[in-house]
This record gives sequence, C-alpha cells and structure tokens, in this order.
Amino acid sequence: MAAPPPQTTAQTPSPPRRIVICGGGVIGSCTAYFLSHHHNDSAAAAASITLVEKSSVACAASGKAAGFLALDWNDGTPLSSLSRASFGLHRTLSERLHGPTAYAYRPLHSLSLPLSPPNPNPNPNPNPNKNDHPLPSWIDGRIVGSPKTIGTPDTTALLHPKLFTKTLIQNSPGVDVLTGEIKKSKSTTKAESSE
Repeated sequence: MAAPPPQTTAQTPSPPRRIVICGGGVIGSCTAYFLSHHHNDSAAAAASITLVEKSSVACAASGKAAGFLALDWNDGTPLSSLSRASFGLHRTLSERLHGPTAYAYRPLHSLSLPLSPPNPNPNPNPNPNKNDHPLPSWIDGRIVGSPKTIGTPDTTALLHPKLFTKTLIQNSPGVDVLTGEIKKSKSTTKAESSE
C-alpha cells in the first residue's frame, strides 16, 4: 500500500507589521529616518511606520537645544566611541541631506573664553598666539582673558536642531506623521528567537 500524500497547508500571509514611534523629537525622528532607509531589512521594508507627536515635530527640547557637536570631548570616558560615531554620522547626514543649507550644519572653531574683571586698557585682540583665531567683534575684549582653542572644524560643528529634526522627517519616505496623543499601547508582536 502506498503512503498517503503529505498534507499541505496553505501558508496564510502575516499581517503587515506596523511600527509606531512615540515622539517627534530628535530620537523619534532619527528612528523614523533610519527605519525608512533600511529597505534591506525585510521587516522594516514590509512595515508601515507612523510617528505620533502631540504637537509638532521638534516642538520641545529637540527644537531648542544648542546643536553643538564635538568629536573628542568625551575621550577617556565610556561615551567616547558613541561620541565619535555620532560626530561622523552627523557629517555623513550633512552630506546626504545638504546640511549647510537645510539645517545650518557647519564645522567651526571653538574657543574657551575665561571671564575676568574689566580691564581699563584692553588689548583689542588678546590672542598671544598668532595661530589662534581673533575674537569675533561681538565679544567685549575688556572682560575676556586669553582665549584658548578647544575645537577646530575637524573636531567641532554646529547645527540648527529644529531644522535638523524636521529635515530628517522630510527625508523619511513612507513615514506618516500623526499629530495626536498616545493614551494606551498594546504590542501584538511576539519576540522571535533564532535558536
């Protein structure tokens, strides 16, 4: 007697995955941007991505931060490798997203300016070293000691944080931005193990 044919079952397609990002600050916007650009990852490519923000993208701290970036100021700390990777990533994003025009990304010289009591006979340019950069005209030389260079265009940069955050969202294809408030969340996805 012949064995019965193996039973075949039609595989039902999985429902599409939905990724919801809570908050349109710099972290939420970066998450949306990088998920939307990682189409090699089949899970991200097949997912719908929604960013939920109560008011508007970059409306709070992420839109009002200093926007200062430093390559090596955390050297010797546990954050050193993260700081260096972040600085490099900002340079890459600036090239990709036209940072100088889109969000005022610019490498710059950084100075430490010690304050001192007003000097009645100030040196108009108190830089003792000719290699240092002269003080900008908006700094009162009467109350500043000798400036010290603490960053160069290779190690420090500045960007407009609100424009940066909004630029990320504008360049996140397929991401829906929803203005609203999350009252409750429920995950329907189970973690999968590769073991």
